[in-house]
Amino acid sequence: MQATFRIDTGKLLDGEFPAKMTRIVEEWAAEHREALQANWAKAVELEPTARIPGADN
Repeated sequence: MQATFRIDTGKLLDGEFPAKMTRIVEEWAAEHREALQANWAKAVELEPTARIPGADN
């Protein structure tokens, strides 16, 4: 199972994911939006990224 989600909205972009898991990802992304955006900016510059706690933590 694979899916792609938007960083800015947490919404499913591509792939298939069960509805319950999609809601968990959307909530997690909303809670970690700043860290996700900061990591994306670092990745674009090929800089090391920071660890973001997973939804299970």
